Amino acid sequence: MTSKNAETFRAEQSRASTPLYRLYGYPIAHSAAPAFHNFVFSALGNKTSDPKEMSQAMHPVYSLWSSSKVTEEMLEDIRQPEFGGASVTMPLKSTIIPHLDEITQESRATGAVNTIVKVYTGDHTQPKLVGTNTDILGVKNSLTQAIYSQYPSLVLHPDATFAKAPSVEVVALVIGGGATTRSACQALFLMGVEQIYLVNRDVDEANKVENELPHLKIRHLQSCAQAQSILGKESVLLPLIVGAIPCLEPQTEEEKLVYAVVKTVLSIRYRNKIAEEMLPPDEHRLPFPSKRLFLDMAYKPRWTKLLAMAEEHSCHTVTGIHAMLEQGYAQQRMWLRGDPSPTVGSDVSILGERVEHGVRQLIEAMADVVVAGVEVDRSV
Repeated sequence: MTSKNAETFRAEQSRASTPLYRLYGYPIAHSAAPAFHNFVFSALGNKTSDPKEMSQAMHPVYSLWSSSKVTEEMLEDIRQPEFGGASVTMPLKSTIIPHLDEITQESRATGAVNTIVKVYTGDHTQPKLVGTNTDILGVKNSLTQAIYSQYPSLVLHPDATFAKAPSVEVVALVIGGGATTRSACQALFLMGVEQIYLVNRDVDEANKVENELPHLKIRHLQSCAQAQSILGKESVLLPLIVGAIPCLEPQTEEEKLVYAVVKTVLSIRYRNKIAEEMLPPDEHRLPFPSKRLFLDMAYKPRWTKLLAMAEEHSCHTVTGIHAMLEQGYAQQRMWLRGDPSPTVGSDVSILGERVEHGVRQLIEAMADVVVAGVEVDRSV
């Protein structure tokens, strides 16, 4: 952590005896978020990222607040001086919005808040509670980190996007139709992808995604033949695929069709020669990956049916754990800086490699959280 970041962190601590951070939602007792965030808070306040060596010095505390509804008690909690910020999960991602001072464009686009950032005004007396959606950055940053791994010598700006490709239409594919699909589509838009194709078992659900994201060009692929006809053109470059469905064995004909369409798409040759010839002219332009990227947002199990299919077709696979880590890093960066912008949420220099590497090792080695007893809903 740089001295500037350390000063920011200490300033946040000085505003409250013990800054409190929450996860609001229900059920949440199974969440790994407390382990993730408390590790980061401890590491930021100590010279080591080894849990065995961390001191007992005061640092912010991240805890669960199990509630299926937004209650007066919860609203009092987020307005108390000790409140530092929060994660928000289902079923509160939409219902929390009217109770915040502002939301970002990312939350407006997806209709969801998963992060509350405490933003101080100039005189630091009237902080605003701003809602944003770091699920978007979980997708975007895990994909961009995979691209960096293919081009390790490049130095790119956090807001870098794909350059316009002459004579080539750059497209992406998203598999799903729920909230994660919306976040994935918005993430691809932030990366500079203009055309997104959707694979979904339900026409109405696909149409709903299109209607709720009117600023994006989204088209539903409904058959293997259609996928081959559109994406098999020499003028089409498909560098990115995101899976946003649970890892369950398909049962219905519609569910089986989803996997059949995905297999058809994966069988279409990735024109990596075109990608490699189009290296970016400056730090604000992302290079196209030399191998097609396939991110599956599902992480139970960690190696999914979709990832296995992607690996069979020579894709560079990215697991849902990576996306989960990236959205958590984004939350921490925003809380530390008091800034909910995607630029801050994507800036790897804020936490630093030591902290990020330490928490990555912790989460990747963790078994599923075993819930002891019955989780109590505080809203009942």
